[in-house]
Amino acid sequence: MNSKITRDILETVGSLSVATGDIVATLLESPYGASYNELHKNLKGREARRTKKEAARQAQQKFYSAISRLKQDGLIQQEARRWQLTSQGKKKLSELKQQPISPFPVRSYRKTKVNHPTLVIFDIPEKERRKRYWLRTQLRALGFTMLQKSVWLSTHQLPLEFVEDLSLLKLLPHVHIFSIHHFGTLESTE
Repeated sequence: MNSKITRDILETVGSLSVATGDIVATLLESPYGASYNELHKNLKGREARRTKKEAARQAQQKFYSAISRLKQDGLIQQEARRWQLTSQGKKKLSELKQQPISPFPVRSYRKTKVNHPTLVIFDIPEKERRKRYWLRTQLRALGFTMLQKSVWLSTHQLPLEFVEDLSLLKLLPHVHIFSIHHFGTLESTE
C-alpha cells in the first residue's frame, strides 16, 4: 500500500474515532492525491450529513410513533389517504384546549430581603426532572444563587406562595429550607 495513503488513514483514525466504512468511502470519494486536510474535511462532512440524516430519521420515527399511538387510542383515523379526528379525538382536543399549557404554577413571587441568608437544598428524583427545572428557574428569579446544582443561597425570604406551590407540586419532601444564623467552618475542640 502507498505510504501516503497509509499515513493519511492513520492520521485520520488517530485524530478521531471513525468506522472503517467511513474511511473507505472517504478515500474513494476523494480525488486522487487528496491531502490529509482534504480527507479530514470530507470525512467530517460525511459525518455531519449522517448526523443530520439520523436526526431527521429520529424525528420522522417520533412522528410515526405519535400517529400510531393516536390511531390506537381511537383519536384519529385515516380515510382516503387523509388523517381525520374521530369524535373521541374532537372531544380530547376540546379537553386539551381547556387545560393550561404549563402544569407548573406561573407566578411572579415578591422578593423580600432578610437579615439571615436562606439556604435551599433539594434532591428531586430524575423522573421528575421538569419539576427540578421549574424549581431552579423560580429560585433564580427569587434572587438565589447556585452553589451546586441542588444547593441555592440567598438573602431573600421564600414567599409563602412559593412554599404552597412546592406543596401543590408534591415537592416538599424533596426540598429542605434553612435559615442561616452563623457562617463559617466549625473548628475542632481538642
